[in-house]
Amino acid sequence: MESSLKSEIHSARGSVYLFLRNCLYDMPNETFYKMIEDMLSQLSQVVNGSENKDMKNGYNGMLNFINTINSISGKELDELNLHISREYTSCLCLPGTAQQEESYYISEDHILKQESNDDMIKLFHKYGFSISAELQADYDNVCIELAFMSKLAYMSADTENKDEYYNLILEQLNFHKNHFDKWIYHFYDKLIGQKIIESKLYRYIAEFSKGFIREDKLLLEDLNSSNN
Repeated sequence: MESSLKSEIHSARGSVYLFLRNCLYDMPNETFYKMIEDMLSQLSQVVNGSENKDMKNGYNGMLNFINTINSISGKELDELNLHISREYTSCLCLPGTAQQEESYYISEDHILKQESNDDMIKLFHKYGFSISAELQADYDNVCIELAFMSKLAYMSADTENKDEYYNLILEQLNFHKNHFDKWIYHFYDKLIGQKIIESKLYRYIAEFSKGFIREDKLLLEDLNSSNN
């Protein structure tokens, strides 16, 4: 693979993973909507040519939402903003909705700070990463795991060393198998299936995220096999 193409692919992956993290971490407001709008062009390139229905439906839902919010004003806009704030709270803040830690899903008794949290600490130390002081969360929180993949993708884009590159590809592929595959699709399914309030945005974020992560694993498998 040419160096420029490699850099383009993995920089795009890093950007999307960071976007998925921000969609769950940032509170919905005007800046949040602008972030989504600014990413739509790149997301359309990811979706173009893909047969992944989750990714396509999620993209179309986000696009329709941005078109709607840009076309209304006054009371109608205020009501939609309030609805999205309530949706965010019902999906991600209320007890018993979508727990955001991997340990919850892999532990039979839904106990936090299990082996997945310990493994994430080891991976952070391995690559010299740190969690920002303002993010008070376990290391196996969904936002941290998505940010971790973003960092590895950017590292894959930047390295010129072939051995380091394929080691990073294998690390990311193993991260899918050892972490994402065990829980993250269940987490997104909970977002999609929540019944507390009609979803006008977060179900589409969840659908796109599910589809993208599945497609990303397939890409990494192809890249890894090219070194065998």
